[in-house]
Amino acid sequence: MRSYWPGTRVWGLGGPDLEKAGAQLIAGLDQLAVMGFAEVLGRLRFFRDLEQQLRKRMAQGEADLVLAVDYPGLNLRLARYARSLGIPVVYYIAPQVWAWKAHRASQLARDADEVAVILPFEEEVLRRAGASVRFVGHPLMDRAPLAKGAGARLREELGVAADERLLAVLPGSRRQELERHLQVFVEAA
Repeated sequence: MRSYWPGTRVWGLGGPDLEKAGAQLIAGLDQLAVMGFAEVLGRLRFFRDLEQQLRKRMAQGEADLVLAVDYPGLNLRLARYARSLGIPVVYYIAPQVWAWKAHRASQLARDADEVAVILPFEEEVLRRAGASVRFVGHPLMDRAPLAKGAGARLREELGVAADERLLAVLPGSRRQELERHLQVFVEAA
């Protein structure tokens, strides 16, 4: 953004990479990564206060653009509020309306000026709901491929022969997912 708009001040919710890029973090990803009804319920006050703080900043004119990234439980409400104030909204990594909560497609169409999707078929799904949408590519799929021989080197490091099957066990990225699921994944493997 700064290459297009030098001097842009960025604040919001995010991780260490966003902070390193110069954004002022209102809350970090570690504070936002909750799952399950009980855990959300236990943090309800935090999330309510956080949403109120973000709304207040928008109402005070501290936002010229809202760039909502994923996190639909909060971001769809904030997008609607921003639109009510006349603040443009761009939504990146749209909720998976094709998999669940299809009603969110109409919410996105109503509350986002532009939706940037990472899966090609999402473009048509959201367009049918009336959204202004554009496929922008998937950040993981657009990475450069692994260097030639990387798989062989990994097998060697792990002590897995080239003709042996290799299974990746991926229980999740959140601390809570690891605590709750890792042992089950290990036993299943």
